[in-house]
Amino acid sequence: MAEFDYVIKGIDLSVDGIVDMDKLCSYIKSWFTRKNYDFYEKEYKDILKGSGKDFKIIWEGERKINDYVKFHIEITVKGKDTKKVHKRKCVACKGNISLNFKSFIQTDYEDKWKGNFLMKFRKEVWNKFIMKDKFVKLNEDLAEETHDIFNQTRAFLNINK
Repeated sequence: MAEFDYVIKGIDLSVDGIVDMDKLCSYIKSWFTRKNYDFYEKEYKDILKGSGKDFKIIWEGERKINDYVKFHIEITVKGKDTKKVHKRKCVACKGNISLNFKSFIQTDYEDKWKGNFLMKFRKEVWNKFIMKDKFVKLNEDLAEETHDIFNQTRAFLNINK
């Protein structure tokens, strides 16, 4: 059975202003493409309110490292009391928009190690002893990539620390 080990449990960005959501999505999608991730929209919800609109979007990128390990980076975008505004050549969102970045490693995503007790035992030995140093490096790599997309998005949105 596949297992998920969180590397980054959540780092947040927040902007109170105008954001072109189409450009933001394109920017994030292009980052994932450059890093050889498959990108998809996991969830999209709109809640209309009298004063504006709330929304929640979850984008995820996943990359197969080998037949046993996949990297996942998940970005949750939430908007509160947003309104559409017209900028030069686009329609953008004005309001409070927050982004949350999480990442995790998925192991045995093809369920090759599931089954009886002996297979589960072998998997645990494999993970804890044989692959231990490799998992340390994989965790470092995924943390670095998560911080990279976080910093790139912060720069794109022109948010200072």
